[in-house]
Amino acid sequence: MNIKKKILAAMVAVFCLSLFSGCLYIQPPPQDFDAFVEALPRELIADSDYSLNLLYEDPQAAGFSEEVLYELPFTSIEEYTNGDDDNDLLKRLEAFSYNSLSEKQKLTYDIVRDYLTRRDLPEELVALDNNYLGSFTGFQAELPLLLNEYKINNQHDLESYFHMLDTSKETFKKYYENELERQKLGVGLTKSSLEGAIEQARNFSSDKDCFLIDAVNEKIDAADFLSEEEKKDAKARNAQSVETLLEAYAQLAEDLSTIETERDGGLCTVPNGKDYYSYLLKADAGVDMSPEEVSAFLSEQKEAYLQAFIRFIGSHPELAEDLENFDRNNVQYCDFETAEENIDYLQSIIPGRFPELPNLQYKVQQVPASMAENFSPAAYVSAPIDAGSDVVESIYLNGDYEQSLFSTIAHEGYPGHMYQDAYFRSLELPDIHSLMSYTGYTEGWAVYVEQQILEEIPGDSTTATFLWYNDMIMNICLCQADIGIHWEGWSRDDLLTFLSQDFGGLTREATDEIYDLIVENPVYYQHYFLSGMLFMDMRQQAEEALGRDFDEVEYHEVVLSCGPAPLSYVQEKVDDYIQNAEKTEKAA
Repeated sequence: MNIKKKILAAMVAVFCLSLFSGCLYIQPPPQDFDAFVEALPRELIADSDYSLNLLYEDPQAAGFSEEVLYELPFTSIEEYTNGDDDNDLLKRLEAFSYNSLSEKQKLTYDIVRDYLTRRDLPEELVALDNNYLGSFTGFQAELPLLLNEYKINNQHDLESYFHMLDTSKETFKKYYENELERQKLGVGLTKSSLEGAIEQARNFSSDKDCFLIDAVNEKIDAADFLSEEEKKDAKARNAQSVETLLEAYAQLAEDLSTIETERDGGLCTVPNGKDYYSYLLKADAGVDMSPEEVSAFLSEQKEAYLQAFIRFIGSHPELAEDLENFDRNNVQYCDFETAEENIDYLQSIIPGRFPELPNLQYKVQQVPASMAENFSPAAYVSAPIDAGSDVVESIYLNGDYEQSLFSTIAHEGYPGHMYQDAYFRSLELPDIHSLMSYTGYTEGWAVYVEQQILEEIPGDSTTATFLWYNDMIMNICLCQADIGIHWEGWSRDDLLTFLSQDFGGLTREATDEIYDLIVENPVYYQHYFLSGMLFMDMRQQAEEALGRDFDEVEYHEVVLSCGPAPLSYVQEKVDDYIQNAEKTEKAA
């Protein structure tokens, strides 16, 4: 999972729709387009938004004020729904003559226009946003790690950090009150999600040796703008502020414990839920497909993967002989002993397959123990938008490195998120591109490269490929279950029956965990595996059309140069690439 919190993804409807009052639109000259685009981040993000510290190395150099302290994020249902709906920003964008723009400007125009259109959340769906307090991607779940990534480069950063922690009780109270309102509307957290959030808050609040104390103290020690006496005072204040944050988490757990709910079902069981699910497929997964179209596509893919899996097993009788006793924990992917060795090896396979980039600096960090239970095996944290070539990238590892993480490291590092993000920065596109979240693109690319590196596994690639087929079929089933639960109204029994058809031996406990995850995070599996399969399909289309003339590096340049984008846009660029390559072949 890509950890950089793209605040605009959740808040664009609040800010962008009220930027410009009604006026007479006169088509601006094309040379003004760059100025318009350059100003977008400052018009979309408030000076008090704490994400500025994560998004930029130097927010002030990007034009943001240092007079206002950062605040922890919160947008109420009322603030969403009371915003101006006239979408003047989109109108202002469309006032530019598209044909007069350069190819680079057209790329920005296309993506910004799509994003503003795609992310226009209808008022009646605002209350269904489940990212407030979910135990997986909720605000309280991600906050500790985001605070760990928080930079202290100047006095403004330091004072803002203390201010955010010192006001955390008030902020958490707003989240609780917001959840009460959502419960009244019948769209709040389910019983299991609520219990998960409560347990999570209690676990973090009970950690009296909170990792943030040492982490921030190290940053204070490195702060060259502080004297030794000021550093001592800052450390004392840090301890007090972290204590306030722990108390805020404890109070949140207590407050949430007062909520009683028996809700236990997908989006289709709540008002406007099916409309919201369709919106999420388009806005979050980035696909222009209806749930029915997705369902049909998944069925076709499942059958194709099953047939390919059967053929693969048939060509490897050594696997077929002992399927009943197969133990995935005994698969030898590699002989690496550290995540660093794993990443360095994957970097070495880039030449000849993917566009080359200078070797990046990176660090591998451990996920704090207090967060381990609700964290993925590994995660990449995106570098700041304005990071230079000497930026140190961050990958978090949850627990000790194991060689079975080979594909996970590829997903998060090379040629996955870290590589894709670095390539995107090398294009030197306007900052606004980094503020537009297309999860389907970023996660779909990372799933795609997991398939591409199978042949690069230095250990037992045959058995690893066997596992990949098995896992992909399971993931397709989970995508189908996502539609079943949120669109068709599947119960827990329905999910158990469905999964047992293809995967025997599943327990009620195991399927309940899957059910709870899907209910709390609609389209989550679509982000990864629907999008990943669409990436694989595009690759197959190009290979079949071009045959021996297919150039892998050239193809990857086309896909990567789109930057984060809707998958329909990527498909258009792949189609153009195929047509141009075919024309070149005929001319030769």
